[in-house]
Amino acid sequence: MANESPVRSDLSPGTAEIAARTHSPPLPVEALGEVYAALAGRRIVRLDVGAFPLRDLYGRTIWISLPELLAAPHASRAHHLRGLGLSREAARRCVSGLAGVDDQTLARKVLARARGDPPATGRPGDLVFQPSPDRRRAGAHYTPRYLADTVVCAALRPLLAALGPAPTADQLLRVKVCDPAMGCGAFLLAVARRLALHLVAAWERAGDLSPDRHRRARRLVVERCVFGVDADPFAVALARRSLWLLFGTGDPPAGFLLKNLRHGDALLGLDLAGLRAFHWRPAPAQPAIAAAIARDPELAVRLGDLVVGAFLSQRTDRDRERERRRRLLAVEAALARGSDLPAFPAPAPLAPPLHWPLAFSHPFDAFVGNPPFLGGSQISGAFGDPYLAWLLALHPGAHGNADLCAHFLRRVDGLLAASGTIGFIATNTIGQGDTRTTGLQPLLARGHVLYDVTRDLPWPEAAVVTVAVVHLARGPAAAAAAPYLLREPAQNLSQKPSNLIDPLDLDLSHRPAADEPPASTHRVRLVAGLTSHLHAGSERPDPRPLAANRRIAFAGSKVYGQGFLLTAAERAELLARDPRNGARIFPYLGGDDIAHAGGPRRFVINFGACSLAEAEAWPDLLALVRERVKPERDRNPREVRRRHWWRFGEPAPGLYAALRGLDRCVVNSQVGKHLVFDLVATDYVYSHTTYVYASPAPLSLFAVLQSRVHELWARHLASSMKTDLRYSISDCFNNFPFPAAGPRVDSPALAASAARLLAARAAALAGPARSLTALYNALLGPRRESLLDDLRAAHDLLDRAVLDAYAWSDLRLPAWPRPLAGEPVAAELFDRLLAANAIAAQ
Repeated sequence: MANESPVRSDLSPGTAEIAARTHSPPLPVEALGEVYAALAGRRIVRLDVGAFPLRDLYGRTIWISLPELLAAPHASRAHHLRGLGLSREAARRCVSGLAGVDDQTLARKVLARARGDPPATGRPGDLVFQPSPDRRRAGAHYTPRYLADTVVCAALRPLLAALGPAPTADQLLRVKVCDPAMGCGAFLLAVARRLALHLVAAWERAGDLSPDRHRRARRLVVERCVFGVDADPFAVALARRSLWLLFGTGDPPAGFLLKNLRHGDALLGLDLAGLRAFHWRPAPAQPAIAAAIARDPELAVRLGDLVVGAFLSQRTDRDRERERRRRLLAVEAALARGSDLPAFPAPAPLAPPLHWPLAFSHPFDAFVGNPPFLGGSQISGAFGDPYLAWLLALHPGAHGNADLCAHFLRRVDGLLAASGTIGFIATNTIGQGDTRTTGLQPLLARGHVLYDVTRDLPWPEAAVVTVAVVHLARGPAAAAAAPYLLREPAQNLSQKPSNLIDPLDLDLSHRPAADEPPASTHRVRLVAGLTSHLHAGSERPDPRPLAANRRIAFAGSKVYGQGFLLTAAERAELLARDPRNGARIFPYLGGDDIAHAGGPRRFVINFGACSLAEAEAWPDLLALVRERVKPERDRNPREVRRRHWWRFGEPAPGLYAALRGLDRCVVNSQVGKHLVFDLVATDYVYSHTTYVYASPAPLSLFAVLQSRVHELWARHLASSMKTDLRYSISDCFNNFPFPAAGPRVDSPALAASAARLLAARAAALAGPARSLTALYNALLGPRRESLLDDLRAAHDLLDRAVLDAYAWSDLRLPAWPRPLAGEPVAAELFDRLLAANAIAAQ
């Protein structure tokens, strides 16, 4: 095989951190993309006297402006630092240390302690590379070669299998693969290499053993089979050069791949029907417009841009339609006269629209890539509200909270051949919540099958990012893809993988034998089917909310002002000043308090629904809230929060009404490594990070919620934060089918099992000092000690009692700490719960 042409890079002395990666030995073609990605994620800034170095999410040096940070309100400082690239925990440490600090000299000392080892030095006037938050917000991630290779290999496997055991050269050269967000071409390089190997094999079968066949195969594959789109023109230029260097030297010809690799926004454009109708929604074709499109491709592009511009230039559907009709009338008049199209003010999107049927005249056999990850609210922030509105109009049924990668799935679905595959690296929420119902669920409903899925994969650049790898197929390619593969962390799915995935462990081209041992970090299972939740099984309708579960589960209060919160020392001081203050100071239970299992560690001032005149009966407390909360509330965009600054922003009155007359309630944290519930007193104020469950039968309710029956349900339906579970009342509780008695009726057997478990948990917590999180880390591990064994046994007995309450005594769950996920009984249990939901919802 011919050697790949190396790429050398000469960088200025100031780029030492990047240049260290580009010295000898010569680098492969992918180095162009790596260097570009590193440079594109940075900007050059000049340090001033207020600059201070910290570390961002990836351990890179980032310089913050101390005057700017200290001028920000205390409650906004964490958000400010997160926007600059710090991790959530690092931002919290910095803000905690800076409480009450307004002097730069003292702030430097505080931040130096919070930061640890100094990441860099600099003097005022120095030029430094500063990580740019803009690239992070745009959701772009550079994909390492091994990961691109494995994704491409799995995407091509069904296509090649459908061609038979010995495809001809002509068949292989008709395969067309596209990356809709190609960056510098990492996936297209993988496609070219892989298809070129098969092309050489086809030639050799036909007797062609020419010495230059490998270089010639790469050139033919690149020119005929590889296509891509990107919003960055510099990335497109580098992708052309990278693909040229697979077989050529020097500079590529001026016209090389100009029609194959396009600059534009893959999500911003019209299909052929929309072009002819001069509309973004389904509508009859306009004869004059359709004729112009058929006659002049360049004119067709301009017409399509006018339609997109009409949409993006307005804020409401009514105004968009009015503007579209205005432009349509003007265009039809110009076409009738034979004059040039009229000019209209055009919004400036980040990239020009790409009208796929005008850019490419054929469907594609496969789409591969790593499209940007960007949540719905972040889409508006990065591209504007009209852009998000465009995506929702383009993809009916899509949700505004869905991640951008779900829209890429919807977009390529309409461009895929009847027999085709999709191989994407996606956010780990691709199988969860609104992103699932926007992306994977509609594709499976349209006939796609998921045939190869990897869940909870740590991103190579940073352990704080986890992704999923999904492969879909339809038509003959889907038949050639079976059996289906599911890769999931080898440990209990509530625990983080111990190390990053090695390329050999994630060889997606490898089909393991049924008796092959699992990989060290991800186990591989052959399954009969895969659902849009990225679990083994058959796709089923989503469960429906149940009337029996109404008005039980509530989110806690959103205070909208950290100034309401008090430490124990502050509370003691206020009570010493005036004992009457105790009437308006309450224990404050947050999700982190539940995880630590020590009860509330803070207190909160709560005036409830008092008028301002009534609140003045506690002058000490009102003065404190006026000082700490009112300045922040005065800037709140909602008028009611500005006017009633002494009240909580969202007090959750329904929660506290439901708790009246109850001594205890069930609680859990919205986000956690483990799904752990607890019983607490009802005289607290509960934070918005806490879910509270009000029932006259709290022990029986606790038993069902803490069981692995409910955990299985929640882990199928909840979303995640990294690999932590993000529990949701709407997704996990409101639709959960309780045993026949329901969530409000006491069951002696369930109550006894709950009491036994709570006692065993309390004993285990009273042993070695540890939090609930640490306790369940140990509980799910291999360590043996009597307190842990007693708690494991209590969990097993509770699970058995809950199954008996459902009359499902025939099911046998694995004993703790053996994980339930992946066991055959898990699929049977989830199917029974879905069936119970369907019956209860009737």
